[in-house]
Amino acid sequence: MKIKSFLPIFCLMVIAFLIYQMVSPGVKASAKDGFPIATIAGIEITDTKKAAIQSQVASEVEKWKSNDVIVEGATAKISIPGSYFTFDINETVDQFIALTETPWYKFWEDTKSTQLPIDVVIDENIKELLKEAPLFYIDETVNSIMEHAQLLKVGSVEATEVEISKDNLDRIAFEIQDVSVDGTGIKAIAEAMDETKIVNDEQFSFIKALEEVSEFYSEETANFVASTLYSAVLQTDLTILERHSQNAIPSYLQPGIEAKVNQARAQDFKFINKTESPFIISASLREGKLIVELYSFKSKYEITYYVSDKEHVKPRTIYRLSAKLPIGQEKVLEKGQDGLRIQVYRKISELDSSYEDDELISRDFYPPKNKVVLVSSEKPEESATSEESTDSIVDDEDSGENQSKVPADDETKTGDNDKTNTSSNKKDSNDKKESKQYDKGGNLITSDEK
Repeated sequence: MKIKSFLPIFCLMVIAFLIYQMVSPGVKASAKDGFPIATIAGIEITDTKKAAIQSQVASEVEKWKSNDVIVEGATAKISIPGSYFTFDINETVDQFIALTETPWYKFWEDTKSTQLPIDVVIDENIKELLKEAPLFYIDETVNSIMEHAQLLKVGSVEATEVEISKDNLDRIAFEIQDVSVDGTGIKAIAEAMDETKIVNDEQFSFIKALEEVSEFYSEETANFVASTLYSAVLQTDLTILERHSQNAIPSYLQPGIEAKVNQARAQDFKFINKTESPFIISASLREGKLIVELYSFKSKYEITYYVSDKEHVKPRTIYRLSAKLPIGQEKVLEKGQDGLRIQVYRKISELDSSYEDDELISRDFYPPKNKVVLVSSEKPEESATSEESTDSIVDDEDSGENQSKVPADDETKTGDNDKTNTSSNKKDSNDKKESKQYDKGGNLITSDEK
C-alpha cells in the first residue's frame, strides 16, 4: 500500500528532473553560434569514431612537424626541428572521447564544447639548442614552446629573455680618435648615439640619430663622429647599407675610412644588423678623445679591415701669366698635392679553422690638388729680321681676372713697355697644330698635361 502511494511521487520526480535537464542552461556550443563543437589542438572534430579522429589528428600533426619551430627574441632566433616533438595521439583521442561522449540518459543534448590540447613530449636536447641564445630564459621559453606545440600553433614562439645591456655582452669593436676638428656639438652627438640598441634586422641611420641632437653642431663635427663609428663598424659583421666618402684625405683615420653625412643632400651613414645577435653602441667624449665601442656576443670570427691597392695620382701644373713679373721669373701660388686611389677590404677569419675571406667594402678616389705657378707674360726682345715670333699673352692682374689672347697673323699688340712686335705670316702647319691651350680661367696648360 505504501509502495503504491510512493510510485506516483517517484514518477513525478523523474519527470521533473528530465524537464529540468532539458530546459536548464548548460555549457553548450554549436556551429550555429560561430564556434566549433569540439576541437583537438584547434582541429575541429566532427566524427565520433575513434579511428577517424585519430587519422584526422595524425594528418595535422605531420603537417605541423614538417616545418621547424622558430623561437625568436630581441637578441636571437633559434630554429627547432619538428623531430624534437613526440605527440601521444591515442591518449589525446581517448581523453577527447571521454569528455565529449553523451550519456544515454542525456540523449537529447548536443555534443559538449571541448578544446583539448595534444599530449606532447619535447626532447631534452632542446635546452642545449636554446643555449645558443645566451640571453634566453630557458625554462620559461621551453614552457612557451610546449604550449605552442600542444595547440599546433603557426608562426614563431616569443622567447622570454634577459634585458639587453652592456653588462651581459662583450666589447667586440672600438675606435678612439683625438678630436682634431671643430668640436662644436661633438658631445651632444655622442650622447645621442650612446646606448643605442640594434637588434636583428634593425637598421641604424646616423642622420636619424642626429635628429635627437638639439645643440648646434658643424658638418665637420658630424663627419668626424660618423667616421669614427664607421671604423668601429668595419670591425664587425654588420652590413653597411650606405656610406659616402669626403673626397678629401682627412686629418684623422686612414683614407677610405672616413664618412660624410649631409642632411640637406640626404647623404647618410646606414648599416643593418643581420647577425641574429644584438648590438649596443657606446659613445663618449673623454679628455679630448672620442671613444666609440660596439658590444655584442663573441663571434667565431675575427674581423678586421685594411686599405689596399694605393695608387698615387700626380697633380697637373697650371701656369698663370702676369705682366708684373720680370722676364724669366716665376712664382708658386699653390703647391700641388698628389691624389689617391684606394680600396678598402674587410678581412674575416674563422678562429677555429683556416678559413679566411676578404670582402671589398669600397673604392675611393681623392683627386689631386693642382700646382699653380705665376710666370711673366713678357717675352725677350727679338730682332726685326726674325722670320717668326712667339705668340704673346697678357695677364691683366689689376682687373682680378686671368685673361689670355693669342694674336692672329699680322696683328700688332702693345704691352706694358709700349714695344711693338709684328707677327710673321710664315708659320707652318705644325706650328698651328701645336698652338698653346688654355683652361676656362685663362690658365696656360703645359705640354705634359695635354
